[in-house]
Amino acid sequence: MAQTIALSTAKAINFLLPDILAAWPYKQLLHPDYGTVNVESTNWVNNHDFFNEKAQQSAEKYLHSQ
Repeated sequence: MAQTIALSTAKAINFLLPDILAAWPYKQLLHPDYGTVNVESTNWVNNHDFFNEKAQQSAEKYLHSQ
């Protein structure tokens, strides 16, 4: 995944993050409490208004597509 960061200067920095799960040798499993924890953590985030309305809608759209 390529990422670009624009600092306070006009110069951008590009860096590449490796896909560490591409060759992961183990079966990927969800924790048995994932459903409960997911609901509780989502409610916690939504109740603290960390995001503006547009960002919140984007995040929810992404999370519901997974």
